[in-house]
Amino acid sequence: MYDVNEQVQSVDDLQQQQIALDEQIMELNRQIIQEKDNLSQALEEVERLADIAEQIERLEEQEKEYKKNADILAKTEDFLQKSRESFLSKYMQPLQNGLHKYLSLLDSPDGTKSGYAIDDFELDMDLNIKLSYSGSTKSAEYLSQGYQDLVALCSRLALVDVLYPDEKPILILDDPFTNLDDKK
Repeated sequence: MYDVNEQVQSVDDLQQQQIALDEQIMELNRQIIQEKDNLSQALEEVERLADIAEQIERLEEQEKEYKKNADILAKTEDFLQKSRESFLSKYMQPLQNGLHKYLSLLDSPDGTKSGYAIDDFELDMDLNIKLSYSGSTKSAEYLSQGYQDLVALCSRLALVDVLYPDEKPILILDDPFTNLDDKK
């Protein structure tokens, strides 16, 4: 019913087709291997990007926390600045006046016996004594130890006056004059 010779190919033709198909299969296998490699690289990139996304999320949270801390610090700085100004206006001038009052009681109203004017002595924000002399400011260490003790006593008495304006507290002095010479 069918003629066997109609579409019969020769063995050489079939072998050529088989070689061509084998080459196509090998090429497809190479493409599959290449695509698997590409897929593996893409998966690694996805994992890396996921890690980066998590890191970005952590950093954004950290940034929010830092901004919150910066805001708190800015408010704290503002509060401290206002407190400083309040302290200066309320206490520093009375402290300076008290220091000068006690220094003038110890020496004379015109100046100290050591050659410094009463107004040469100042208190800084940390209540340290500064000496302005000949256009420069020096710390109290510039003075002799005995005179440092006298000026420190005057500054403490001024502080007591400012802190206790209506009362007169009891003061306990522990050897405040040990560094003074016999004359002082």
